[in-house]
Amino acid sequence: MGARDSVGGVWHGVYFAMLAVMGALSFAHSGGLRVDGTLLLTTSLVMLGLFLTMARRRSPDVHAFGAVLRANWRWGLERYLLFQTSLLFLLWLAPIKGAIPARGGYWADAIFAQAERAAFGVDPWKILHLLPDGVTPVIDLIYGAWIVLIVLVSLIVAMFAGDRLAARYFLAWGMAWLLLGVVVAHALPSAGPIFGPDLGFGFDGLHEELKGTLAMRFHDMLWATHAGQSGDLGGGISAMPSMHCAITFIFVAAAWRTRWREAVIIYAAIIWFGSVYLGWHYALDGLVSLIGIALIWRATAVIVDAQWPAFRPAIGDSA
Repeated sequence: MGARDSVGGVWHGVYFAMLAVMGALSFAHSGGLRVDGTLLLTTSLVMLGLFLTMARRRSPDVHAFGAVLRANWRWGLERYLLFQTSLLFLLWLAPIKGAIPARGGYWADAIFAQAERAAFGVDPWKILHLLPDGVTPVIDLIYGAWIVLIVLVSLIVAMFAGDRLAARYFLAWGMAWLLLGVVVAHALPSAGPIFGPDLGFGFDGLHEELKGTLAMRFHDMLWATHAGQSGDLGGGISAMPSMHCAITFIFVAAAWRTRWREAVIIYAAIIWFGSVYLGWHYALDGLVSLIGIALIWRATAVIVDAQWPAFRPAIGDSA
């Protein structure tokens, strides 16, 4: 709690400029900007409780407690705004993704599918489904819970990460959604294997393998959204690159110098595996995400160094 030079700086300008671009694009495609009131209220109360608890632990004395609050309210406000605005990238992406088929259809699916069949001799999901049937519900649950986890991790980073790590994390978050989720997705439009039977480009049998899973429920919801041109949370169909993989790769980068590194790497590997196993993505989608996040994470260091040129990472902070 507290900061060296947390409030203000070059990186804030870059971050909020990206948010403004995402908002403008979303508004242009939907005529509005969505905010989830329930999520906003719930997370606001959680963050307020954490902030007060952290301040109380610093000073049990009532008078000193007030002084701690006055000294750290700017830090608390900054972290609150970072977390809440980070969710807007996710909320505002849906109508932008929804515009992809109108710009020429999902022409990249044929290229990706043929490339992977040439490389593996068969669709990769068929190879993975040679594993015991018990794997399916486990992967399905882990993959389906991703949305909850990314919100939780972002909240933890906002409240507990050092200044430089928080800066890099939220910069990478914004760059991932804007550059990968918008620019690359529109440049290489693909729907993914799970929509092959719906769009008529193969992958017959995949739906039968996934019958009764959360993945198929989400598929049905997304297909209905696609048909109705709705901009609901998670709406819009786009496989390249995998944002599931991209965000979890940010987790890996952020946790690289912490005791959580191995656990986060395993989780990221499961998500990449699950993205192919459940048919949401081609294996290539995760690879592009990995390369993209590696470049983005390096870019965040350059931007943040403009604010902390002499910074040396402390324990728990990431270079």
